[in-house]
Amino acid sequence: MSLTEDRPGGELWDDERTPWLQMIELYCETGKGDVYRFATYQDDCDFGLFASPVSVIQPWQSEEHSIYRWVELPYLPVGVVESVGYALFESRILSEITLVVGEQTVQMKSGEVYEQEDGAFQLQWLNESVMVQVDKRHPRSAG
Repeated sequence: MSLTEDRPGGELWDDERTPWLQMIELYCETGKGDVYRFATYQDDCDFGLFASPVSVIQPWQSEEHSIYRWVELPYLPVGVVESVGYALFESRILSEITLVVGEQTVQMKSGEVYEQEDGAFQLQWLNESVMVQVDKRHPRSAG
């Protein structure tokens, strides 16, 4: 999901000022071929994360000038998930999922990046996107 909308020159997908990759959903495939979808759900005014098994990954075609696009993420770690952690907000909303894959830590949070009038970015947690980072950096910069 784009960090910006209606920007001269098109959408901005990444920015070094934001150490998170923003997306609507993330699909992960296991070595056995099982597929899991990570996405968000709404609980009153806040959003949490969920993971659910799906039968198959179904890529979709991005529309021109859309803030959404379908991409593969070859820079996310591949390997055995050695541990899983989570955090709850107000004891009921799954706000964070942490996966340790080999030597790397993948962190997912519900949130969203908002562009401010001065061009700066502000992260708002418990929002409708899946935010991902690896080893506390943007996934493209990790590893």
